[in-house]
Amino acid sequence: MPSTEENLAILSPFQYKQFKNGVKLLATKYNTTLDSFDDIRPAFTSSDFLDSAHLNKQGALRFVPLFSRKLVKSSVFKRAFQSK
Repeated sequence: MPSTEENLAILSPFQYKQFKNGVKLLATKYNTTLDSFDDIRPAFTSSDFLDSAHLNKQGALRFVPLFSRKLVKSSVFKRAFQSK
């Protein structure tokens, strides 16, 4: 999910690394892929957030199409919904 700089500043670099490693472990445990949205963070501004961590309606309306495009291109989606 996109995040504000304010939210990211709460975590130390070590804590952020631990968080990302934990998410990677969960992805591995459940045999899924992990995709980053770090490349879209600058496209979101404070007006897209309800608070420092959660998108508001405007932000969600911007994020869902980006998420959906990445999702349908993923190998996990293709495995789950391939024609038989």
